[in-house]
Amino acid sequence: MIFGAHVIVCSRNAEADRAFFRLKSEIASLAKKGVTCSQVQEARWGSITKIRLPGGGDVGLYQPKHPTALDLK
Repeated sequence: MIFGAHVIVCSRNAEADRAFFRLKSEIASLAKKGVTCSQVQEARWGSITKIRLPGGGDVGLYQPKHPTALDLK
């Protein structure tokens, strides 16, 4: 069972990919496709919502509030 994962995404348009993964815009995009997200939970490290999979599991989608490698440049 996978409890969590951090993913590195190689991109040719990093700004567009970052916009895609921002929590509010992605939730709205998913809603247009009929995907329901849980209530957004706010934590000091980020905002997180969960997406229910057809098999009954959940996938978390989060937007960090903590410094990332991009902020440290």
